[in-house]
Amino acid sequence: MKKITMALLFVLILGFIVNAQNKSKIMVLLDEIIDGDRNPKKTATVALEKELLGYGYQLIDENQFAKLNQADLQASKDNPAKAAELGRQLGAEVVISGNAEIASAGEKEIMGVTTILYECTLDAKAVLVQTADIIYSASSSGRRSSQGKLKAMQDASKLAAGKIAAEFNDIFSKIIGQRGSLAGGKLQLRISGADNAQLAELESSLKKLEGFGSLYLRFMDGPGAIFDFEYNGNLEKFREDFPKTGSKFSILGLGGNRIDLKYGLFGAATGEAAISMLESDPLEISGFDFPGIFPANAGYYARNPVGNVTLQNTISEPINNARIRINIPDYMDLPTDVQVREIAPNSENSYPVSLVLDNKKLQANNNEQVTQANVQLSYKLKGKDFSKEFNRPVVIHDRNALSWDDPKAIGAFVTPNDDVVSRVARNFATKADRSVALPNNMLVAVAVWAGLTSLDLRYVQDPRSSAYQSVLDYIQYPAEFLASKTGDCDDSSVLFATLLENVNIPTAFIMTSDHIFVMFDSGVPEKNFEEVNTDKSKIIIKDGRVWVPVETTLLNFSFADAWTAGAAEYHGSSGADPGLNIVTTSEAWSVFTPFSPGITPEINLPQPEALLSKIKSEYNSIINSGGRLSYSSEEEGIRLVKVLLNQQNFSGTFNLLEKMKSEFGDTQPIKLAYANYYFLNNQPNESLKAYSEISAEGEAAAGIDINKGLLYYLEGDTASAVEAFASGIQILGSAEKVAEIIGINLSDLPLTLRGADKSRNKVSNTELKNLMKKAAEGVKSDEIKTASAKPNERKNALAYGGRLSADPTQLKNISGLLYWLVK
Repeated sequence: MKKITMALLFVLILGFIVNAQNKSKIMVLLDEIIDGDRNPKKTATVALEKELLGYGYQLIDENQFAKLNQADLQASKDNPAKAAELGRQLGAEVVISGNAEIASAGEKEIMGVTTILYECTLDAKAVLVQTADIIYSASSSGRRSSQGKLKAMQDASKLAAGKIAAEFNDIFSKIIGQRGSLAGGKLQLRISGADNAQLAELESSLKKLEGFGSLYLRFMDGPGAIFDFEYNGNLEKFREDFPKTGSKFSILGLGGNRIDLKYGLFGAATGEAAISMLESDPLEISGFDFPGIFPANAGYYARNPVGNVTLQNTISEPINNARIRINIPDYMDLPTDVQVREIAPNSENSYPVSLVLDNKKLQANNNEQVTQANVQLSYKLKGKDFSKEFNRPVVIHDRNALSWDDPKAIGAFVTPNDDVVSRVARNFATKADRSVALPNNMLVAVAVWAGLTSLDLRYVQDPRSSAYQSVLDYIQYPAEFLASKTGDCDDSSVLFATLLENVNIPTAFIMTSDHIFVMFDSGVPEKNFEEVNTDKSKIIIKDGRVWVPVETTLLNFSFADAWTAGAAEYHGSSGADPGLNIVTTSEAWSVFTPFSPGITPEINLPQPEALLSKIKSEYNSIINSGGRLSYSSEEEGIRLVKVLLNQQNFSGTFNLLEKMKSEFGDTQPIKLAYANYYFLNNQPNESLKAYSEISAEGEAAAGIDINKGLLYYLEGDTASAVEAFASGIQILGSAEKVAEIIGINLSDLPLTLRGADKSRNKVSNTELKNLMKKAAEGVKSDEIKTASAKPNERKNALAYGGRLSADPTQLKNISGLLYWLVK
């Protein structure tokens, strides 16, 4: 077919027709410059396209642009007519063209961490393809910082593109509302064997039809053309009325929503029928949307959609029991079938597809590549079998690629069961000194950190991106980072979290708009947060537990420094950064299953003596850090008492209590602190006497009864412990509230005791739960058994003759359960 001139196109394109907004097709043509060089990766283009997809628009695939002349693409920026012509060639209804400049805006340093600042400036205008009118023109900019250059560019582009897309959507929606679309149904008109004059003749003929709406050129290729045709009537009426127009075109076939026309008359002279009843396939594959496969997400894809296949029923009756079969031969052992029970008449629907992929083959993919997915469609209609098959390209990202569309995806890289990880984690964790007065999880975490900082690991920014979609992060698996010794904030966060998870310390990722770091569960309930730090700005409370934030990029600094930096970053971002998000590793694993790539590098671990010395130095730095040993109020003083008792500094505790008594008086909180001091200093009789001298009501009275119950429990006097717990239950109303004060959970009580919990010489939370439930039952039945001696009448009680006589460390284990008159 000869080239259609612009004048003829304007004759053919009558009126303004757009689909429903979520069907409108947009072509994005941005000339991008990054730091002075043209950008082939199209960072800003991808950002704008993702924003437009979010509003429901369809996009012209950039791969189709390859056949367009570069000079034409450049000219379209300043020439609306040229932009409209390019849009018509590829079937777009709107072309958004313009310039994008992404440039470095310097660097900044926060707590020793260097971040890179980038700014994206977008100048864009939207051209309506049918009329070449400019319907929108604007400029927008965005600025973001990150430790990685590519992520900073991506985030800045997203900010700038978000404003452009939102304003365009608002204007385009108003245009649709003002103009609407002409009455009638939309058909697809396929023309073959016609030149300009013949197409003009066809347009004149169609105008004679009753119910004619308009004709809109969708696509032309060689001797063929495809139009969208607005026509108020069904195909049967069109077949009857079209020959009456005198057109020299003949109908080759019609069916569903498509009409096939060819120039020329057929009849007796040629032996061809005037009208052929060739029909289109009733069911067509109208869409195949597979944005890209990430090897790390193989487990996720088995349970969740990888992409969607769209089917269009072109006839006026339902089609039942269709089957979509998809196979990626290089990465799947067996194809995946999707069964579709019913597709409604004249409808188009998308169906999600999950795939069972070969993990080992995916993990062997070190470079991003494109492979072919085979798609087959089969169904039966009126006793006739239909089938069709085609191949579509699918992008397989390299094994280290990650998209932040779902932040939980980072969980796939946390591989605590990896052999290399296990060897390193256990080597470091076993060096922890359990006699130091810090929570156990902190002792181990500090030892692991000390080990990491001995490996000479270095921070470098991430160099990776994708040519097929938005800029991606490149995450090293922990074993890879240990081998390469270089990585960015993502890599260091994944490594530290993985090592801690290997030794059963729960972790979480703290994500801001441009950074990621880690926090771990200290194992301390919120009520005893002083055991971690008396300064609440140094900790994070989550789910009733105390978590410790750590800036993992400070791999050449002490744990105290990394802790301080992490706390400052979190509390500085909290409430100020809308992108702040916390994802626990367990949450991430519930969606993205980790899979180790099987890498086994040889890691040179630090010498034991040097590591032990470094761990000891780390402990001292934390224990003696500023802010832990001062107070300005009675409440802060009581917290300091708890810290000193946790350190088993009994002389320091007594001196502090005496000082506080002289400053604040013999108050109830101080009296209870004295009683707890006697409790933990192995003076049970003095402790009982002190508890008895406190006049308290409500929760305070119940708390004192609970402390008495714990004291009797340590002595091995179960009956007295049950009676004391029962008294607390009567005051508070339930065993659950008593357990809440102690800091244990009754709901997870096992049916039977594990072997390790049966020892009479061990503080067992499980046994305490059983005693409380027994106490609760006694309260309900009013049949509480009386102890051999009343709690306040005990004479010459042995010093914890039960558990403590066998294992004095049990006092430390039970200290966190005590009740105090501070929150």
